[in-house]
Amino acid sequence: MNKKKASGFEVSGIKCDNCNYADSTVTRDDYDEYLNKPCPKCNENLLTEEDYELVKQLEALSDLIGTIEVPEDEPMFTLPIKMDGSGTLKLGKIFKKKD
Repeated sequence: MNKKKASGFEVSGIKCDNCNYADSTVTRDDYDEYLNKPCPKCNENLLTEEDYELVKQLEALSDLIGTIEVPEDEPMFTLPIKMDGSGTLKLGKIFKKKD
């Protein structure tokens, strides 16, 4: 029976918590460049150190869970997470990931 990792981690985009500025083309690899940088629209911090640390912790947790293998036919789920610059997160509704 084929197996797959029990978790994966996908994060992308950057969004200002103060105004409506967002850039969905920013990748996780770009986050270092956005750390403590001002929003081009309102000058607020685009990525706080607290939120960046949280992203790194979530990545590490996903890597740990990813060492578990599950049957290939097991459904995968997505858990949206929102951050607001404070280093805390809000969990969205879990939904089944489409193949």
